[in-house]
Amino acid sequence: PGLCSAQCACPATSPRDNFELHMIDVEQGDSLLLISPAGFVMLVDSGKESKYSAIPAYLSSLGISAIDYTLVSHMHDDHLGGMDLVLSDYPTVSACFDNGEPDASYEFGEYESAAGNRRVTANAGDTIDMGSGISVEVIHASVGSSNENNNSIVLRVTHGQTTYLLGGDCSSGCEDDFNPGPIDIYKVHHHGSRSAST
Repeated sequence: PGLCSAQCACPATSPRDNFELHMIDVEQGDSLLLISPAGFVMLVDSGKESKYSAIPAYLSSLGISAIDYTLVSHMHDDHLGGMDLVLSDYPTVSACFDNGEPDASYEFGEYESAAGNRRVTANAGDTIDMGSGISVEVIHASVGSSNENNNSIVLRVTHGQTTYLLGGDCSSGCEDDFNPGPIDIYKVHHHGSRSAST
């Protein structure tokens, strides 16, 4: 589409009039699709591997055949389980953002192998370049907690006058570590569990 950045040669899809946030139904798990006005595409989480087929089917329904970035909010299988398949089916992914934590699970091993040298540790204060007209800020990342949910990457996405908060399984123990400021749209953390939010 003609817009290039340092992280990605060109956006995966054509420019949009607005920012798009899609929530893909992967049942018990998370998978969010972000499409910036410039046409950059980022998949945040992938649900469990057994539910992966929902992702390519959904992307196909939108006419999307390429992804610029992936982001794994944290290392639980209902968030990263299908990501190795994403990276196999969408080789255009140029950066795989995650919290940098190691994990002993089989699913993490598959993800780590598939991501290879494309893995990028996201730290609080980082921004992810998705072109003009949108701000994607990392406002929380790993704090080395023994509770992996509290190592979730939290994104504050701002488009125009609208701000979105996306935070994986961050819960009450994680929310103490950051102040998101005014939020218009909140994807409730940790699937709406009892400790999902303060």
